[in-house]
Amino acid sequence: MSERMSIMISKLKNPASREWNTYCGPDTKDKVFVFSHEEIDKYLPDSGSRGLDDWWWTRTMGYILLAAACVYTDGSVYDLGINIHERHIGVRPAIRIMLR
Repeated sequence: MSERMSIMISKLKNPASREWNTYCGPDTKDKVFVFSHEEIDKYLPDSGSRGLDDWWWTRTMGYILLAAACVYTDGSVYDLGINIHERHIGVRPAIRIMLR
């Protein structure tokens, strides 16, 4: 099986922001995605596993629709959100793969 064929389609929930109750859009099915705040807590439970050399976006909205939550270099999640037009925030893509 080719590597591309092992990438699974993920059914992604997009619940409202738990801090601000901001609508995050309908649920989606994607092969490549960024983590929601809930997925960060589940798959990267400690701040050491979250921290990178730069901030990175989540798919959870901040306090308004033009702001998205992001993760700081120390691994803490900034729930208030940063304006989505900021160019200095990175992306940490995720995929699910089928192991055989």
